[in-house]
Amino acid sequence: MTATQSPPKGSILTVEDDPDISDMLRLYFSAIGYQVHVAQRGRDGVEAATREVPDLVLLDIMLPDIDGYQVCSELRASNRTRDIPVIFLSQKDNQEDKVAGLGLGAVDYVTKPFDIEELKLRAERVIRRNRQRGSTNPRTGLPGRQALEDQIRARSGASDWALLNCQLEHYGPFVDKYGFVAGDQVLRHAAQLMQSALTQMGSPEDFVAHTDDSEFTLLIHDDRRLQKISKEIYTQFQKTVNAHYSFWDREQGYIVTHTSDGAEIKVPLMKIAIRAMRPKSR
Repeated sequence: MTATQSPPKGSILTVEDDPDISDMLRLYFSAIGYQVHVAQRGRDGVEAATREVPDLVLLDIMLPDIDGYQVCSELRASNRTRDIPVIFLSQKDNQEDKVAGLGLGAVDYVTKPFDIEELKLRAERVIRRNRQRGSTNPRTGLPGRQALEDQIRARSGASDWALLNCQLEHYGPFVDKYGFVAGDQVLRHAAQLMQSALTQMGSPEDFVAHTDDSEFTLLIHDDRRLQKISKEIYTQFQKTVNAHYSFWDREQGYIVTHTSDGAEIKVPLMKIAIRAMRPKSR
């Protein structure tokens, strides 16, 4: 994405084994500004949602491995994916199937064949409602501060967890020079690195939230993994963040900005500061 392009409206994961339907959904929603990922098997859908949390899952029920009901159940069972809204897509139109799907926590149930414009309206309404509720940060699609507070509250009394606070230093001057679109690209990149670290080294009980403008907080279920996860996030961010700068800024190792009175200042390239926090009850 270049600096002149608009950021995506959001991300949608389609779990659908019919290539005609999955291609139609991918092309249509991509054309109107969404980032779309496709999985053709239920297990692949669970892994994709865990690896990079989407704003919405469009989920077929009849899949070649596990069915959509099982996929939805597994998403709801993990702290990382439990708040992702799910819309079922199915050829089954009887009341029992709809009740079963909605009973698993899906927000809507659409019967095939469907009108793509109607599905678009339903999808946009669901994503908008989820963001207004504070469940997700619209810039990264990650859960927000309220969702993190709910997770912490649910662990009151437990002692085997800790938080990792991750702050992107020198992010403000970067945005001043490169613009908000480039800034959002950095935030989404950082979010993906954190989710990847949890996928590789964490557990389904772990959780990552975008809690402030350039701040992320990870809740780690087993605090013995803190150091390893922290090191992975730090190493990968420092290894890749320079790609967001121009060649000249990378070479000189800083960017030049100006104060409100016009004075020139040199600002270092971004880095990530990570701090561990444990429950006060210890």
